[in-house]
Amino acid sequence: MFAPLKELLRPERERTIPVHLGRWSYIGALALVFLLVQTATGILLMVYYRPSAAAAYFSTGIIADEVRLGWLIRSVHHWGSDLLILLGFLHLARVYFTRAYQAPQQLNWMLGLVLLVLILTLGFTGILLPWDQYAYWYMDSARRTISAIPVLGNLVLGLIWGGWELGEEVLLRFYAFHVGVLPWLAFSVLFLHLLLVWRFGVKAPARSAGVATPAATRSLPDFVANLFMVVLIVGGLLLSVAVIFPPVLLERADPLVPLTYAPPRWYLLPLRESLRGLPGVTAAVAVVAFTLLLFLVPLLDRQPAPPTWNRIVQRALGILVIAAWILLGARGYLR
Repeated sequence: MFAPLKELLRPERERTIPVHLGRWSYIGALALVFLLVQTATGILLMVYYRPSAAAAYFSTGIIADEVRLGWLIRSVHHWGSDLLILLGFLHLARVYFTRAYQAPQQLNWMLGLVLLVLILTLGFTGILLPWDQYAYWYMDSARRTISAIPVLGNLVLGLIWGGWELGEEVLLRFYAFHVGVLPWLAFSVLFLHLLLVWRFGVKAPARSAGVATPAATRSLPDFVANLFMVVLIVGGLLLSVAVIFPPVLLERADPLVPLTYAPPRWYLLPLRESLRGLPGVTAAVAVVAFTLLLFLVPLLDRQPAPPTWNRIVQRALGILVIAAWILLGARGYLR
């Protein structure tokens, strides 16, 4: 009776993952799992949230104070966003340092970058939705920073803000992007990303001649079983943080009472420091150039087994970018 089904699943049971990447490959799978967690908790929050300047703050308070386990769902969604972005950065670093962006995965590298940008934008648009003092005045600060970038800044403001005033129209735009546009784009890109992973598999690192290739890890049941255990551990940590450190809801947004300190989320601190530390035109050119450079990495590194000096330069550039990003974030945090 189940013979046709077994034959259909046989290729998936025989699918393997290079043992070199066995541990690090869980990062991408974890990101997928917690993207689904974010989707589920976001849908639950949508039931009670009201996207208007008059009701957004009070509906958020009702979720936190009156809805059964609403505070926990909101807290998991809040910290889950940070976890998802962290996993996205780690997955990008893993692919870069293992040179898994090479043929035939060039397109998948580019799709992964697009997906990471969409996840960052989801986190950014979600900041405004509680409509408290922090949300309002941080967005006001972000708007002034972005507006200083010639051409590109005005394009972003026109697309997301719809103008200069920070009011109900902006809140509705952010809500529409957060729940109606960006999730669909993210899942569409994710589908293509996973389709290419399924088609080409996970690329194993190049090995020197004469070095034996270790046995691979089976996807089913080994990888899936290990992934389940990792999800339980990371999910437990997320739940613990959500219970111990629920997000604070400040007073309702008031344009007449400025908030003296409204720092961005940790993943936006390096970007803000970069934009503030450079003149407007230079900042715009730097952002565009760095983004294009990331997309062009597979085209710049196409040799399966590059010379030692080339490999050293590739790793050094990656470490330099990560160190600069951390230092900029630390400077922004301590400012």
